Amino acid sequence: IKLGKYTNSTGVSVSLLPDSDVRLVNGNSPCEGRVEVRHEEQWGTVCGWGWDITDASVVCRQIMFCGDAVAAPQYGHFGAGTGKIWLSYVDCGGSESTLKDCEHHGWGTVYSCGHSEDAGVICSGLAVRLAGGPHLCSGRLEFHHKDSWYTVCDPDFDLQDAKVVCRQLGCGTPVQVQGAAVFGKGDDLVWKNKVECGGDERDFGQCVRSSAKDTKCTHDTDVGLECFWYTNGRLVDGPDSCSGRVELQYLTEWGTVCDASWDLRAANVLCQQLGCGSAVAVPGQAWFGKGSGPIWADVFECQGKETHLSQCAVSSWNRVACSHGHDAGVILCSNSVCGCILQEVGIFFPVYLLPEHRSLRLVGDEGGCAGRLEVFHQGSWGTVCDDSWDLNDAQVVCRQLQCGTALRFTSFGPGNGSIWLDEVGCVGNESSLWDCPSAQWGNHDCIHKEDVGVVCSEYKDLRLAEGCSGQLEVYYNDTWGNVCFNQMDTNTVSLICQQLNCGKSGNVSSTGSRVKGAPNWLDIVKCRPHDSALWQCPSSPWGQNKCDDEDEVALITCERKRHINYIIDVRLVQGTHLCSGRVEIQHGITWGSVCDADFDLQDAEVVCRQLGCGIPAKVLGGSAFGKGGHQMWTEEIQCTGNESNVYSCPKSSTKKQNCSHDDSVGLVCSGYTNSRLVDGPDSCSGRVELQYLTEWGTVCDASWDLRAANVLCQQLGCGSAVAVPGQAWFGEGSGPIWADVFECQGKETHLSQCAVSSWNRVACSHGHDAGVICTGSSLSSLNGMVRLSGESGCEGQLEVHYQHMWSKVLLDSWSIREASVVCRQLGCGSAVRIYSSSLSGTGDTDVCLTGYQCSGTESHLLNCSAPHTFSCSSNTPRTGRQSVLFNVMPVLQIHGIFFPLYLLPEHRSLRLVGDEGGCAGRLEVFHQGSWGTVCDDSWDLNDAQVVCRQLQCGTALNSTSFGPGNGSTWLDEVGCVGNELSLWDCPSSQWGQHDCGHEKDVGVVCSEFKDLRLAEGCSGQVEVYYNDTWGNVCFNQMDANTVSLICQQLNCGKSGTVSSAGSRLKGAPNWLDSVKCRPHDSTLWQCPSSPWGHNTCGDNDITSITCESKFAEPCTLDVRLVNGNSRCAGRVEILHQGQWGTACSHYWDMTDAAVVCRQLGCGDAVDAPLSAHFGPGTGNIWKDNTLCGGTEPTLKDCASRRWGEHNCGHNEDAGAICSGAQLSLSSYLRGHKRECSQPGSVLLSLCLHLPILIKRLQEWRSGMELPGTQCVMLTLTCRMPKLCVGSWAAGSLRRCWEGLPLGRGDTKCGQRRFSVQGTSQTFTPVRNHPQRNRIAHMMTAWDSCVLVRFELQGTPSTLLDT
Repeated sequence: IKLGKYTNSTGVSVSLLPDSDVRLVNGNSPCEGRVEVRHEEQWGTVCGWGWDITDASVVCRQIMFCGDAVAAPQYGHFGAGTGKIWLSYVDCGGSESTLKDCEHHGWGTVYSCGHSEDAGVICSGLAVRLAGGPHLCSGRLEFHHKDSWYTVCDPDFDLQDAKVVCRQLGCGTPVQVQGAAVFGKGDDLVWKNKVECGGDERDFGQCVRSSAKDTKCTHDTDVGLECFWYTNGRLVDGPDSCSGRVELQYLTEWGTVCDASWDLRAANVLCQQLGCGSAVAVPGQAWFGKGSGPIWADVFECQGKETHLSQCAVSSWNRVACSHGHDAGVILCSNSVCGCILQEVGIFFPVYLLPEHRSLRLVGDEGGCAGRLEVFHQGSWGTVCDDSWDLNDAQVVCRQLQCGTALRFTSFGPGNGSIWLDEVGCVGNESSLWDCPSAQWGNHDCIHKEDVGVVCSEYKDLRLAEGCSGQLEVYYNDTWGNVCFNQMDTNTVSLICQQLNCGKSGNVSSTGSRVKGAPNWLDIVKCRPHDSALWQCPSSPWGQNKCDDEDEVALITCERKRHINYIIDVRLVQGTHLCSGRVEIQHGITWGSVCDADFDLQDAEVVCRQLGCGIPAKVLGGSAFGKGGHQMWTEEIQCTGNESNVYSCPKSSTKKQNCSHDDSVGLVCSGYTNSRLVDGPDSCSGRVELQYLTEWGTVCDASWDLRAANVLCQQLGCGSAVAVPGQAWFGEGSGPIWADVFECQGKETHLSQCAVSSWNRVACSHGHDAGVICTGSSLSSLNGMVRLSGESGCEGQLEVHYQHMWSKVLLDSWSIREASVVCRQLGCGSAVRIYSSSLSGTGDTDVCLTGYQCSGTESHLLNCSAPHTFSCSSNTPRTGRQSVLFNVMPVLQIHGIFFPLYLLPEHRSLRLVGDEGGCAGRLEVFHQGSWGTVCDDSWDLNDAQVVCRQLQCGTALNSTSFGPGNGSTWLDEVGCVGNELSLWDCPSSQWGQHDCGHEKDVGVVCSEFKDLRLAEGCSGQVEVYYNDTWGNVCFNQMDANTVSLICQQLNCGKSGTVSSAGSRLKGAPNWLDSVKCRPHDSTLWQCPSSPWGHNTCGDNDITSITCESKFAEPCTLDVRLVNGNSRCAGRVEILHQGQWGTACSHYWDMTDAAVVCRQLGCGDAVDAPLSAHFGPGTGNIWKDNTLCGGTEPTLKDCASRRWGEHNCGHNEDAGAICSGAQLSLSSYLRGHKRECSQPGSVLLSLCLHLPILIKRLQEWRSGMELPGTQCVMLTLTCRMPKLCVGSWAAGSLRRCWEGLPLGRGDTKCGQRRFSVQGTSQTFTPVRNHPQRNRIAHMMTAWDSCVLVRFELQGTPSTLLDT
């Protein structure tokens, strides 16, 4: 029979174990009922004479999973039994294992006892708890059995089991079941038996009685659970089910919601939860009539993206006295008739589109009612100066924040960023700070030490009088007061001790107040299991109580002394995305960097987990993400790795004295936390499934290759990959399909170490799920397995595993179709060319294969026709008997031997230089160890089509010029038909034979070329360029992460605001929808979204964004010159993956140095020194064989070997010496000593390239002061290509120039001149392709020289100072 509770043939409820000789009958749970024992194969009862709690405890222990005895009822409490009364006067000692072992008067000897006196037992039930979570209704599941706490294995636990646990704990319903020890690993035993709940059980003990075991269970698989106590919601007394008074069900009881605790975001979530669209109004004051019953005052902190109220944080219990006259209501737009009715009858009511108090904040108090005042303006938070500030101003702030009244204003330390307001002059009755007069936004004469702070009456604090023991006191309305003892229970005591970091339990008693005359602030405090702070616990309103000061004040003693922990938060800054950067910890209101010597992988695990960023991929020391400008965290963090947040980690009391900002630690987290191969014959082959944070999904075969598969095989301990079959070769999976493209180099040991380059937007179904076969799998010896003998695994002589041996394949039965299948099977892209090779030195045997026939679309050679075997050494006449040799790169033949010149993926043997994504630009091919160009003679769209296909960049749109390249011109007179798989299959002149100059270098634009813009620079509608057309991005699911990334990608700051609008481009396609950028993404192209052109947005659903920064910074400096005598000379160092490294001087020349100088704004290159001229560097050597064309905007855009691949040492580090962007005026004056005493004039000429000049003009906009000198003339001359004159570059420069407020103070510029001069530039515009023209001229215009001439008059000393 199934273990647990069942109903016998008479309809009586029975609880027992198989083969047990005791059972409990007729109780309401399996752990209570009338005691019956089996003797001589007959069940009978036990007489209640002498029956006590000790006897009952033996029964509870014998039944198992029922906990301890809590009662021993007599006299037929659970009804009179029938049949025999077997035992009477039972006298147990308490240690017996069964009831039969206890003393009694003998079987059947019962004297005059009747069934009306049958004994019963009530057991406590299986003790269950949720540990390691933020409150008692969230955490790691544990149950108590045989003096030990057991955790539960996550594969054995589902939603039905979770329902039983949440119900038993009084925590409502389950919200989320989480595996993989999300709430930390348990400390005791793991329950390895199966858990089998139906969902209706009253006790979890009914679910753990199975004898089936899972031997794979460890603490790594500990299950966690989150319960939510509000089990239902409804809208009542409205015209329909989508509008009305809000009522929520707390466990089993319905109640209304106080309008002071309810806002539009929570209403929106409730609307979605009820299937009613979105909220348009949140009328209060019982607009839909007064309700009845309890009034819930929980404050739901919803973000607006949730689909159920259970997903919202509950921040506090509102203690403002609330009546049913303030019941909250909701009116919904899309599904309710109410909105139309209200509009027709002209009724107006308040609509809270966004909580007003979010536009300002107080920083310093967890509750937000005391701290430094900060206001939000132009996309960023800034401070307020204390000039003229008084209590009236503070009063308005407290009112606006719903924090009561102002108590005082003070300093909470200096802030950072902008100082937005000064000279604020409120009367005190304004409803908002914005209604008060002040200086103009950003106009002030203050520094941050004058930042004002405010303390409001709703600021709250908590303490025990003697640290972790003593009278409980709370701070409210600027006064410490008491908490009454009434109804104080163990839940409330436990929460108070935890909130004060004084352990998890304690005891409570009552006493008299130690502070005479102090108010009794709280009474009837009743904390619920899910509350995580005292302020969330229901209680009487502030000051309303029925307790006596003499002896009813709560006195608590917690289990341990206080462990003080001041850590508030943690963040990663200056990384490429939100999940990488320098580790900073908030201490009070100050952020501090962490010393790299004190930070290890266990600490990193906790930081990544706390930030929702998965697992750590790299821990980087040496200030890899910059030094930081704050303090250093001086205590060592000592995490075990299981904590849910950093402030739960122990700290060393030893202060670090030798740690500086040069030692700041950095961290890179990965969202992919786990991986597996499923539905194969073993764990080393199968469909690829990756876990992103907590969700499992499959991988699209278009995004997966052999290098990534190799890393996954190593990660799983399965050797290396031998095949990457796609097209759901191991069956179709379910759930999400991850389309991230892993750019593994092959040396990584975990996928988290691979760069993720982009999100593949080709529509992908589970019919294209990727698979992997590793060498550790039995399938690795399957017929049809293939391998290539080359070092990279994607080139070399072909061998096929057939009939238990590796054999070569004869070339006479082989074509490009069969080769395509092999390349696909290996995850090596598409086949480029087939070569012949000698049969000497064959595989395992003398057997060769012939006769393969494939269509070319198969995912595996097994799907092609079976081959024939043939003796490689047979004397049977056959001409041209040679085996197949693959190569995806140009090959070099020496003495008849073929081998690869360079081991790069196939599509890297040619490239398009000019677009970051590699799908538009000047065509360059790799030959004889160097990159060269292709001449445009005879070039047409067919040739371009082959290039785009080979680069996996879609189809060719056009061919154009992207400027001249350098080096060799490798190809000329190319004549593709258009259906070739590779450019190498097209006829052309011999390599290097041509009659062209570099002005004829051909460029190609493919359909996969992408670009991004905001219509008005750093604001406006988001538009993307794809398939030769600008189109829109839909507003659906656009969140703050996505907006932040777009602003950063466009160099427009780090945050912004988003709204929806109608398209400004009539008829433009809606290219992207449901764009959802994750914390790890660093460009929009990496963010998951719908496939290109697939959308569900309407005409007014187009995304419009306003970023925080008005001006875009023209360049991000990821290169520097080190160890020289200025910033414009030194050893070249490059920032990559958060680490600075050097460049090898192999092939390094003036062209490469020129790109560095231009990127740094340091003028022209003067020299390109080799061989560590500026001393050897340390760390990585990032670039080798660098080959710049000279027009690249950054050094990273120059061709080179793969990142980190090199064959040189730091004694070969490259350097650069630039001309410099500034003239040394002191050097000029030193040449004119004889005129030192006489006034004179100096003509100072600077030649700046455009990005640097625009940045300087922005700085000068505040007014240029030249004390003691007279500015006679200031002239700007912009020298640009003729086609750019009057264009965007010249226009933006002219606007900057016209806005300069020159002439302030002592500076008198008699004349100001501005001109733009066009220089000759060879360029053939592409008809109807303005975007192509813009790309082609972008770098040329951006690199233009602007001549700035100052004529200054004054004495040499003042000129030198200037």
